[in-house]
Amino acid sequence: MEKITKNAFFDRKLAFVFCDLFIAFASPFLGWLARDFFVGIQKIPYGFLFYAFVSAVTTLLLLRLGGASRVAWRFFSVPDALNALMSVCLGIIIAATAAFFFDRLETVPRSLLFIHVFIQVLGYVGTRFILKRHAEAYNPTRRRPTYALLVGCNQIAYVYVRAVESIAYGSLKIIAALTHDPSMVGHRLRGVNIVSVFGNIEDVIGQYKIRGIDISRIVIAANEREISPKSLETIFDVANRHRLVVSDIHLLFSEVAGPIGLDDDFDVDDTVAVT
Repeated sequence: MEKITKNAFFDRKLAFVFCDLFIAFASPFLGWLARDFFVGIQKIPYGFLFYAFVSAVTTLLLLRLGGASRVAWRFFSVPDALNALMSVCLGIIIAATAAFFFDRLETVPRSLLFIHVFIQVLGYVGTRFILKRHAEAYNPTRRRPTYALLVGCNQIAYVYVRAVESIAYGSLKIIAALTHDPSMVGHRLRGVNIVSVFGNIEDVIGQYKIRGIDISRIVIAANEREISPKSLETIFDVANRHRLVVSDIHLLFSEVAGPIGLDDDFDVDDTVAVT
């Protein structure tokens, strides 16, 4: 079993190396063909071949040095995509500079540089995101997600939602959030709808049950300054009546975060109202 797993790992690694090599060396010519679609077929000059070779080599080296090519595809994220974008742009700038000293860019059209960047970014970033989503969607061990209700909108809640996205994607879904501040109702915390205040927790659970969504877990992120003992007692009473699991994520963190506001640097979307 260990041998099969090891061989599968090397097969995937070789597949990605081959994919990166193909994108690096084929993207300049794909860009040339895309440009020819608008201006007509033209013969490829030697200066362009020099540019294509230099851009492929420099981009591959920068992807390697920057770490973008060493990221496991299942953990590929937006910062990794930005890292790949920077490597691609810097590689093409170096190649264009080299081509300028070679023949003053007389054989490399200026529009080709932008087309080349687009094709390389689409290739390097797109393939990794597609494979990541494919693995998440067709994971044979994936079960129906557990729906959770988040109680509290603060920094700990924000970090918890991010952790769920990274670690428990597909198995645990934060369906909604409750807040102590009525002015935050109708906004979002990193994509999670803030639907009501703490006192309306039973109504919220009932509304989602009517929609066919059975909430089975309540996650408490509110600290003692945000939630009163009476609200906390109400939450536990509702959990006992509906047989819900209650988790306190403060046990996972050593520091309690303060409440966030709509002007703080969080993914709170104030353009979408929740009905």
